[in-house]
Amino acid sequence: MKIGIFALAGVPFHANSLLERALGGTETGVIKLAESLYKLGHQVVVLTNHPNPPPSEPLYLKHSAIPHLGELDVLIAVRNWLTAITYPKAKIKCLWTGDNHDQPVSFGIGDNRVIAGIDQLLVVSNWHKQTFCDNSGFPESKTFVLKNGIDPSRFEIDSKKHPKRLIYSSAPFRGLKLMPEIFEKILSKHPDAEFKVFSGETLYPLDSFSIKEYQLCKERLSKLKNCIVSEPITQVELAKEMKAASILAYPNTFEETSCITAIEAMAAGCVPITSSLGALPETIADAGCLIADKPGTVEFIENFVEKICYLFENKNELDKLAIAAMKRSKELTWEKSAVNLTQKLEELLAEKLGK
Repeated sequence: MKIGIFALAGVPFHANSLLERALGGTETGVIKLAESLYKLGHQVVVLTNHPNPPPSEPLYLKHSAIPHLGELDVLIAVRNWLTAITYPKAKIKCLWTGDNHDQPVSFGIGDNRVIAGIDQLLVVSNWHKQTFCDNSGFPESKTFVLKNGIDPSRFEIDSKKHPKRLIYSSAPFRGLKLMPEIFEKILSKHPDAEFKVFSGETLYPLDSFSIKEYQLCKERLSKLKNCIVSEPITQVELAKEMKAASILAYPNTFEETSCITAIEAMAAGCVPITSSLGALPETIADAGCLIADKPGTVEFIENFVEKICYLFENKNELDKLAIAAMKRSKELTWEKSAVNLTQKLEELLAEKLGK
């Protein structure tokens, strides 16, 4: 199939950007899915807002090349439904989004004219599908779960595992503000505990309030023993850090529609401890620890600390979860997602051509 992936919103990127700098989940997903579809034999072209993408396989082009693409078998518009319904030369038009119904980019998708212009909505979890369709009005019958994944080869590296090292590598606004209190309590019971943070203002644009909140959080964390706060790092570097950590400390306050960070941690044998918001229970399954209390409450923080300390003190339990995490991650790869998507697209094309 000739597949065009239009990723025209967000930060500029190209095929090799993951080797150069940290990227968000959407950009990472586009790069890895395009690569996996290409390896399956599809003719794949990715359109981004990068001014001059270097030569690559699959091919990346700047957005001004759109008029010259010709007819596509499949158009996959990333995040922006307007792109999907306005490009005229595609047999099948899909919108792929990790955003939920309440994000501004999703507004209007329940309009009957938009529904008619999109052949398939690609969402990232069953929770996402249910929540998005229930609240937006977009029909479940035109919605397909395309699960997020990881590239397992990035985690095929040797690294010494530090039994009491925690790691956080998500955006600051997803719960990092809770970690100074959490880690301080952990240190009071385990003075040899370590915490490495890879987060900051560079990965996602933050408003002035969020920037100030992050700076205060960073200042508090930096004063704590054995805590190192760094900017986001490349995927290769992050894989090494996750392999060296034992626990992903993610007191998430945000309704995740999937969570690539958690999948990456599981692939590294780094056990995720997080909230039960959104699709996190679906993503992690029995390969981590979910705190049911409302994030930020006294009960949540106490249970979060208690769970980490319990695993520090019970290595066998930590090891069991690490094994379960690595096993779980093997179910969530971009290769498998590309195969599943190919099957769905072939069905859609057959239905359309048969009409």
